[in-house]
Amino acid sequence: MLEVLFDEIKKGKCKVKTHSKDVQDQDVFVALPGVKRRGVEFIPEAIKKGAKYVVSSDEEALKYKDQVKVILCKDVFYVLGQLAKFQYNTFDLPYMIGITGTNGKTTISYLLEYFFKKAKLSVGVIGTISYRWNGIEKDADLTTPGCLEIHKLLSDMKNKVDVVIMEVSSHALDQRRVEGINFDMVIFSNLTQDHLDYHK
Repeated sequence: MLEVLFDEIKKGKCKVKTHSKDVQDQDVFVALPGVKRRGVEFIPEAIKKGAKYVVSSDEEALKYKDQVKVILCKDVFYVLGQLAKFQYNTFDLPYMIGITGTNGKTTISYLLEYFFKKAKLSVGVIGTISYRWNGIEKDADLTTPGCLEIHKLLSDMKNKVDVVIMEVSSHALDQRRVEGINFDMVIFSNLTQDHLDYHK
């Protein structure tokens, strides 16, 4: 059923959503396991709003199979990354650089942006301060946005920049927000006490 879903998304017949409140008629609701609550708990709301598909790794989702098309998968984060690629056509991306670590991500991103611009290359940046490319600048809500938003940003930058510099927080890595993205280069700055509490 995933192949059929990929095809429908590619043709624009449905959109992928990870928040049940955003679901509209014919959409795909991806029920992600949350930190405090499980996505499967929000399936009834997604159905009420008109979801055509539910994608989940939680077998509890199967109890809704008479109301909606349920796709059960082992790795829902991987599948979300693939769905995002089809929705935003982010298969062929510019040169991708990911920067992670407790400290220094923003400084490194600004330095790289400066060097690439000096080399007459166009640059896109997804980071703590803003998301920017070619004179467009958007305030950043998160250092590393959610999977769908990242793919949307990359789709907007595609064919407009030569390189994308992305700050990738360690939380984002753990929460797998960068699924579906193949980095050409990664930079690790450091890991200090601020993150040892989270990562053990």
